[in-house]
Amino acid sequence: MEISQKENGADFWKKKNKRIYTHAMGRRLKERRLILPESYEKIEREALKNNVRLRTVCLPKQIESIGVQAFMNCTSLYQIEYTDIVRIQREAFCGCNHLVSFLVPESTVLLGKGAFSYCRALQQVEFADRSRLKELEAAVFEGCEKLQTVKLPELLEHIGERAFYKCSGLSELHFPESVAYIGKEAFYQNGFLELELPRGLQVIETGAFSNCRKLEQIMIPESVRVLENRAFRGCHRLKTLEIHHDPERIGECIINRSTVVRCKAGSKVEAYCRKYEIQTVMI
Repeated sequence: MEISQKENGADFWKKKNKRIYTHAMGRRLKERRLILPESYEKIEREALKNNVRLRTVCLPKQIESIGVQAFMNCTSLYQIEYTDIVRIQREAFCGCNHLVSFLVPESTVLLGKGAFSYCRALQQVEFADRSRLKELEAAVFEGCEKLQTVKLPELLEHIGERAFYKCSGLSELHFPESVAYIGKEAFYQNGFLELELPRGLQVIETGAFSNCRKLEQIMIPESVRVLENRAFRGCHRLKTLEIHHDPERIGECIINRSTVVRCKAGSKVEAYCRKYEIQTVMI
């Protein structure tokens, strides 16, 4: 909507405000279904927070922003109809315990910290084929214990701290080759049986895969420069860890002593294993 130069500040504010679904509007909502007209572009911070009646939402064709905690603790919300969303802010859908699936559209450039955290019924998250996302922020899916399979977007580079923390049902994960950084406890206590890490990966932070108790073997790509403390600690079924190169840094206690490390004779990795009394097999 174009704003005439003749319009004063009050008129501009009123027209701009018509594009925003506000917290005051959300407080007045008593229906179980919310249908927003095409004129709306934003949903304000905490607009529908703690609305336990709301079950379904129909959004306009393109929403510029779903605000911080906009739908937080909407515990009956199970269906969201939408086409394009540009930004999903911090904790926007946190605690939506009846939300089962979500497709992140191509238009989305931000999934804020804790955006879907503790959505305990969430089973499926998909990213559009041409997703523009390059970063998953901290705790974005933390505590989504029923999440099963995730194929991460092709342009993703950074996975934040605790992004999938305690997603205990997550058994299958597909990394794009673009991922360079996996944050602290990003996949703590997940349900993986096996993992293929991306060939462009550079940093595995502290406890990134710790307590993944079903994981049986892992190969560290030669691109990895930093393998931090307790990266695979608590993975009790992990039989072998393969490291065919010498990372610049290897933190303390990266695995349990029951795990065998396959490495090169005379390498820094072999010396590390001797220091921490870890079994080795030479390659």
